[in-house]
Amino acid sequence: DWYVFSKRLVYPVEPTNIVLHLGTNDMFSGKENPVDMVEEMKVLFNEYFNRLPNVNIYWFAIEPRTYGINGGAFDTYSADTIKLMNSLMKEYCASNDRLHYVDVSGYCFKEGGIVDANFFKDGVHPKIEKYILYCKALKEAGLDLEINKPASTTDVIEFDENSTVSSSANYILKNDV
Repeated sequence: DWYVFSKRLVYPVEPTNIVLHLGTNDMFSGKENPVDMVEEMKVLFNEYFNRLPNVNIYWFAIEPRTYGINGGAFDTYSADTIKLMNSLMKEYCASNDRLHYVDVSGYCFKEGGIVDANFFKDGVHPKIEKYILYCKALKEAGLDLEINKPASTTDVIEFDENSTVSSSANYILKNDV
């Protein structure tokens, strides 16, 4: 989709920085494998570099969710697949000074390294107040942004520590992703 979107949304404005959070939905739908996804991203990123010679690209690592790939429990298959994807992308990002790996997955865990269902507003997207962490991660990756904490938040779902959603994500540790 981004090949098409870029013609309308990216190239006309000639940005010097592009921040992307790509691959998460494909990863969790089970449609793609990490090796193919990285190859597709390389084509897209190389196109950006060719068309925008001064651009820096910041790519967010894939985070866990409260459910796993193909909608099942967040299990070792999900964790291993995400770990492989992130590892391949981190290696690729290290090959180009204008390509930056932004790791935010560590924010999605609570003490003890288990997935924190309460990090998310819906099991997928962070609560609005957690996006400040994404701004900090971008800054650490080299994109100096003015960071402002939002004044208000949207409605969120709170998960009981023993809920089905929370417990399905409780045995995959931070070090596994």
